Amino acid sequence: MEILKNDLINMYHRFICRFCHFTLMNASFVELSHSIDIDSIQNIPPNHNRFMQYSKKEFILVSTNNDEQHNLEHFYCEICHRWYNLSYSIGNISKHIARKHNDEETSPINQNTIEKALKIFILTNGYPFSSIEDPALTNVLNIRISRKQLAKECSSLALSIRNTIKIRLCQSSSICLVFDEWTDDASRPYLGISAHSLSTNLYTTYILDHINLTSIHNKTEVIAAIIEELVNRYGISQKIKCCVTDTARLMISVVDTLGYIWSPCYCHIFNNLLGRVIRGIEDDLQPLFDLQASLSHSTCFKNYCINKKLRITSLPSYTKTRFYSLFKLLRNFHEIRESINDFLHDEKRELFDVHLFPKLDILLEFVGTVRHCSLIMEENTFGSISHVIPSLKLIKECVANQTEYQEMVSSYDEAISELWDSYFEPNKITLLVSTRLNPYLPHEIILDDDDIIAADQFIRTHYENHRSERNQYVLRSRTERSYGLSMEFFRKQSTNNDEFCEYLKISSNLKDTNGNLHQFWVENSKKFPKLSKLAFDYLQIPASNASAERQFSKAKKIVTMRRLAMSGERVGDSVMVAGNYDISKDLIK
Repeated sequence: MEILKNDLINMYHRFICRFCHFTLMNASFVELSHSIDIDSIQNIPPNHNRFMQYSKKEFILVSTNNDEQHNLEHFYCEICHRWYNLSYSIGNISKHIARKHNDEETSPINQNTIEKALKIFILTNGYPFSSIEDPALTNVLNIRISRKQLAKECSSLALSIRNTIKIRLCQSSSICLVFDEWTDDASRPYLGISAHSLSTNLYTTYILDHINLTSIHNKTEVIAAIIEELVNRYGISQKIKCCVTDTARLMISVVDTLGYIWSPCYCHIFNNLLGRVIRGIEDDLQPLFDLQASLSHSTCFKNYCINKKLRITSLPSYTKTRFYSLFKLLRNFHEIRESINDFLHDEKRELFDVHLFPKLDILLEFVGTVRHCSLIMEENTFGSISHVIPSLKLIKECVANQTEYQEMVSSYDEAISELWDSYFEPNKITLLVSTRLNPYLPHEIILDDDDIIAADQFIRTHYENHRSERNQYVLRSRTERSYGLSMEFFRKQSTNNDEFCEYLKISSNLKDTNGNLHQFWVENSKKFPKLSKLAFDYLQIPASNASAERQFSKAKKIVTMRRLAMSGERVGDSVMVAGNYDISKDLIK
């Protein structure tokens, strides 16, 4: 709470200073409220007899240089972009502002502006409503808002946000739904639903709702009915292209019940891959896990690291259900492993086996590669799905180079074989086509010859009538329904290949590998009118359900241990306001 108070007060001071538009050279200044006694302020510079009063409220306290030969201060006007001499009078600043600049630019912000800023600060960051009544603020600001008024405004604001999102989604061409289940510290389940909307020039993510699940058993039919009601409320049932969830059976069955196309969260699949590899070599890692359990909460070890002035002073915890935490553990251990053995030697304890160091280094490189690939897909930018196959190839090459750790290689081969048959093979065409339609990727390096032929044949056959053909196969079984997988499409042939050939020429000549993919297809939509529709159709699919996970991070910040009494409806409204910041800041009055 003390940090929150300081943040709010500092924010207020920044607002007060906005009207000044100047910087003092060889001087220090402090802005103060008119109600504060100057004599009571600590750390006042020696020469504090010169100060100015502006708008009868704010003071600026100036200290001069003690050297009499260099006691002339200057101020820099950010509007004029010039330095001015104070000429022994701080009043020069106010005279300059009054003479050179109009009152609208230099006048202090009014009470309504301050209150609006506080509302945005509290509501969009998920802070308690009681923060508006904190004495640290009320003693400085004349706030006319109560916590009850702020709570009511949050509810009305959430309704306005839903209406705004509904209007924007009606203007979009297609939508991808992302949803997942989350449980707060009071064991109350919530369903988080977000949407990735594609319009003419925008690819935007919205939080649609954060719904408290009140049913005793949250079965497939219950969750499917909730999502269907929300989709009908927003009026987007005909625009949903696919649904992205994790690989939990419940979520997959919900998508099947709704009759939509299911696309997996590839970050969860990579996490599953990493977990299976770890289980295959757990015997080699057990000494590290035992060491972590022993030293992670050791005060002696922490003080030892501090006295040795080590950059890393602890070993982080390792959660088996979150295998990315293994990277932090391996990285920290790699940094201080020599110091760890020195500490164990001083404590007369058994040293860590140095023969495991090479294996742990190899594992660190592998885990770091998986983590790097996952972070790319978690961004969920337009075309993130096109990075799935390049990520798989990068991980495969990383493992292929680690012949010294055969146990890990064997564990990886077994794990990727199972996951490939379950998730990658059914979605292979989708992944190949999305990769091929990303002109910034080196296709000849990433894709095999057979994959390029399959992707090109699919694109040439279907980019003209892809939308109409896709709708005929919406009711296929889940495995075949995974977006655009059916090889039946190859039977039809199209002779209009000029667009795709021209696209391949442009793609091969692109030198910028970090270009904006969405901007590329928007700018070339007139040049490739039919091919661009197919590109937008495939590249808009998010590679992960990271938007739902970010929504849960917002919810976790709101529903703290001290706010578990909040109703499920109030939690949903708060998440809507905090999660849709770009809309909230414009609607708050």
